[in-house]
Amino acid sequence: MVTVREWLERLRGEGFGLYEAMGELDIAAGKDGYNGGQFYHILGEVYADWEEPPKRKRRYVKSEHTKKEWEALKERYSHRCFYCGRRRILTKDHVIPITRGGDDKIDNIVPSCWPCNHKKRAMPVEEFKNGAMLKLI
Repeated sequence: MVTVREWLERLRGEGFGLYEAMGELDIAAGKDGYNGGQFYHILGEVYADWEEPPKRKRRYVKSEHTKKEWEALKERYSHRCFYCGRRRILTKDHVIPITRGGDDKIDNIVPSCWPCNHKKRAMPVEEFKNGAMLKLI
């Protein structure tokens, strides 16, 4: 049998951050009929010198197109996703991602549903096409 302290030290050694360990502790304690909160003092001791990793800074880009241009672009694509062709709430997807040197001009933007935009991430369209089905309208 392992003590709570040993178990938490093992989690920390495996790379669990404070909040992940707290979640695991709550789940494990609940399975045994305990309240995870009663072990938080041990959690605090094991993670006393832990620092939360810095949050990734989001890169905000000043818009280089107007709302009118964006609305016209969505209209041109019949309010459908450029990638899957579905009618969903559309987001702006940069054909050449900003992180790869693209700009925020309207000719570098296509309407994309959130799932497709999320799958594409920071890939250029050609890279994304090779790994996904692309239904061009």
